[in-house]
Amino acid sequence: DGNLYQFISHTAEENGWGWFDGAQLIWRPKGKVDWQRWNGTSAHDEDRWFLNRGGNQLIFHNEPNYAFSFISIAQFGQDYQENKDGYVYLFSPNGREEAHHLNLARVKKEFLLDRTKWEYFVRLTDSGEPEWVVNDIAKRGDVHCFPEGWGWYSWSPSVVWNKELGLFIMACAGTQRPGTGPVMDSYMHYETGGLMLLWAENPWGPWHTFYWDEVWDGDDPGNRLYMPQLSPKWIFDGGKTMYLL
Repeated sequence: DGNLYQFISHTAEENGWGWFDGAQLIWRPKGKVDWQRWNGTSAHDEDRWFLNRGGNQLIFHNEPNYAFSFISIAQFGQDYQENKDGYVYLFSPNGREEAHHLNLARVKKEFLLDRTKWEYFVRLTDSGEPEWVVNDIAKRGDVHCFPEGWGWYSWSPSVVWNKELGLFIMACAGTQRPGTGPVMDSYMHYETGGLMLLWAENPWGPWHTFYWDEVWDGDDPGNRLYMPQLSPKWIFDGGKTMYLL
């Protein structure tokens, strides 16, 4: 509806280096200049970003296993115009110790700022239908599982609805591939990671891998590529050409 929304991961260290322990949600109403937090406070008040200065403005903080500390929104074209069911779908690796487990939440777009209205994916039933739980993050389940043994900052997905193909396309990457360093090392980039591409008919899957490169270094073995993003704008040739950033 012309509003802009952004999730920003929050680190426990004020210098910006450390484990993510939560996420902030800010938004800019249509026609406005200034950004607000989800709870109505100004996003331009710097002290409110830092918990030890009295800030308590995070929409997620110290959740089980630090779940939903980094969040990506499934993209449905400009202004979300290609979405038909009225839900915003939000993906997140399951915290820092189980990043290979992918979680999913959804919320009606008019309630995006109200966390009590969020629904968390639990499982697919035997009939293939998604089961959701409202406002109980502890009961969340996995919508997909990636390879184990990769760095804690792996598998943060970029999900785009490809209208021409009628499919959701996901791009994600693993950092600190097995054998290149400690899984929980906060640096994570001794060598480049791996690139994975998947497709599904629905955000809740099932998700199918159609490309997997364990050593994704682009044009130079010295690259440290990670966090690929699919552009929801640059889709051509009947959906068969997409651009990766």
